[in-house]
Amino acid sequence: MNQTIQIAAPHGEAAQRDRAFWAAQTPQARLQHTIELRRTNRGIDRVSSRLRRVLEITQRPLGP
Repeated sequence: MNQTIQIAAPHGEAAQRDRAFWAAQTPQARLQHTIELRRTNRGIDRVSSRLRRVLEITQRPLGP
């Protein structure tokens, strides 16, 4: 992947450049980048990539 830094003054211009960049990429390149981001954020092992489910039972006092 070509890594080039471009400076865009307004936020809207930067967003347009981002959309144009990703529109120019192949679906395989976009998918590969998504996989890399998931690995970076969640880790490589399968257990850490799953959503964690937590169940907590609490006792509420009766009355106001």
